[in-house]
This record gives sequence, structure tokens and C-alpha cells, in this order.
Amino acid sequence: MSAIQKKMVVVSRTFPPQVAGSSVLLSNMLNDYTGSFEAITGYYAGLNSDKSFIAPCNTKQFYFKNKLFNLIFEEYIHYFRFLIKYFIKKNLRKQKPDVVFNVFPDAVWFVATYEACSELGIPYFIHMHDLWEENFPNTNDPIGKLGRKFEPLIFKHARKVFCMTDMQQEHYEEKYNIKTELLLHTVPHHLLQEQPKPFKESQSTEKIILYSGNISDAMNLDAIRTFIDCIQYLPFEYKIVFLTSPDTERLKAKNIYHERIEYKWVSKSEAALLQQKADVLFLPLSFKNGALEEVKTVYATKTLDYLLAGKPILVFSPPFSYHSISAKKTGWGYVVEEDNALLLANSIISLVNQTELVSSITGNAYNEALRRDSLKQAGILHDAVNSI
Repeated sequence: MSAIQKKMVVVSRTFPPQVAGSSVLLSNMLNDYTGSFEAITGYYAGLNSDKSFIAPCNTKQFYFKNKLFNLIFEEYIHYFRFLIKYFIKKNLRKQKPDVVFNVFPDAVWFVATYEACSELGIPYFIHMHDLWEENFPNTNDPIGKLGRKFEPLIFKHARKVFCMTDMQQEHYEEKYNIKTELLLHTVPHHLLQEQPKPFKESQSTEKIILYSGNISDAMNLDAIRTFIDCIQYLPFEYKIVFLTSPDTERLKAKNIYHERIEYKWVSKSEAALLQQKADVLFLPLSFKNGALEEVKTVYATKTLDYLLAGKPILVFSPPFSYHSISAKKTGWGYVVEEDNALLLANSIISLVNQTELVSSITGNAYNEALRRDSLKQAGILHDAVNSI
């Protein structure tokens, strides 16, 4: 007779069908989760949704039908924690989980979930997709204030602390003198069952440089500006595509608009096809504008799609970042560690013209994807839930 499976409720502000790093990460892993689970989710007024990006479980979503209310709520969300906590508590009482999987990076939802679990006496795990307190050093920032007050409490009372990278583990274990566990960003198991896409050298004189994902002031804005500066050194047969959501006005306001770049937003399935047609996949992280600890420990979700594309990844990030260290260690990316536009342009041109190196990188990228098999990571979470 098999043991009774314990029930988990995932609480995350971002969740399918809204496309964001955390929702992709959760979807990849939870689609292969074999236990009983539901989700409580929120809504970001500024995020795009993809109808083909289906939630892996039943969800209870907090949002307003009025678009203006959603915009106001998002702008002043730290004032509405009591309302979010009420919604979470109300649904947890109905769902009756054995454990809650509390997902960061949304601080207000993270705290509200902690408070709801504490008041209801429900054990919880935390899953840190980003750092918190370190990313909000401004003493007047409301999210930073929440971090300084609640982060030590949430970590102290969590049954398990799951981190995304070993460098993030080291950071929190040293900070709080605790034991953490690793739960990697995952690649969907069903995609790994397909034959890996072999590198095929393009016969076209046109070369495509592609960037996919959001643009963050803290995490990659300055690196993307350096890329914009490097375009002047790239031959005109180099075509540049950005799959990102900001409109032209917002791009110009951030000084990341260039007439040689084709900007568009497409579905996840269309993005995968475009990545497979590219000659270089661009993966930038901040050199000077971002929180240094975050750049050091973070893993960009877009990397998961890049690993499967069969095309070389160019990692443009500081030498102390997890991305640079990991890519050099196992060879899944070509690393540029100096914030220099001319060097970046020359590196792109050099990479495009080194067929053997590109073939090696794409093979190593697939091996990195295998290490991140969602079935394995979902199994780790399943075992942890049923150990409660």
C-alpha cells in the first residue's frame, strides 16, 4: 500500500499564462511534479500573457477586472499587503495544504504568504529566485524596509530554504548560518527527450544576433547599452533581433533603441524557433548598475531556452558572476568579461567565424541542459514535501 501523498500549495505572484522569469521557472519544474498541488497567484499589469503558456495546476488568482485598479495596485502594492494576506489565508483554508511553497522575488507577496502561514500554523518552504535585502539598499525603499524586517524571520522559520545556484547557497548560508538546498532552474524533461539540435553552420551572409527576455535597470541595462554601442563596429550584414516587451518610447527613454535592431514580442514557441535560426544568442548581465551580490548569484531564466537552441551563447557579464564562472567551467558559453563595446563586437565576429568552437559550445550547452532536467528537480521537491 503506497503512502498518502502530501499536498503542496505554491504561492507566487507570477505564474502562467503571464510570462516572467519566475513563472517560466515554476512551469518547467511543476509540469513534471507528480504530487498533489495547487497554486495561489497574483497579477502584474505590465507583463505579457501567452495563451499557449498554460498553468500546470488549478490556480486561485488575485486581480481586479478593472485595468486602472490593477495599475494603481501595482504602483502602491506595499500598502495592500493586508489585502493580499487575506486572499492567501482565505484560499489556504479551503485548499488545506500540508506545506506551502513560498516563491520570491515579489517581496510583498513573499511576506504576506509568510504571515498567512504563521497565522494558520502551516509549514512552508521558500524558493529564492533572486536576492532580496541586498537588491534594495536604499533605506527609504519600502521593499528594502520589508527585507530588513522580515527576511531574517522568514529564513529562520522556513522548513527548507531552496536556492537557485551554489553561489546563492553560499551567500545565504554565510549570512544566516543555516543549511540550504539546491533546486536548479530546470529544462522541461520532454524537450530533453528529443534529439539535441546539432549545430549547423549558416550558409547565409546574413548573421543574426538575438537577445530574448526582459530588460532590467539593475540586472542588464548597462550591459545592453554597451551592446548598443558595439553595433557601430558590427558589419552591416549582422542582423540584430530583440525579443522583448518594452515599446519604442520606453526603449528610447532607456537609451537602448537602435535603428539596426528589430524589436518584437512573440510567444514562447515562436521565440524558440527564432533562437534556433540565430547565429549568436546574447546573454548580458550588469557590470556597474546592478546589485553586485545579485549579479554574482543570479541565473537568468532565458538561459534555459538558449541551452536547447543548438546555437552558441555569448555570455557578457563580470568575471565574478555565476554565469561567467559556470560557462567557463563547463564550456556552455563564450564569455566576455570586460565592459568594452569594441571588444564585445570583435568577440561576436570572432565567435561567428569559429565553427569548431561553436560546435563545442552547443554540445556543452546541451549537457548543461541535461543537468537541469525538470523531472529530477521536481523529484527533489516532491521528496521534500512528503518528508514534512
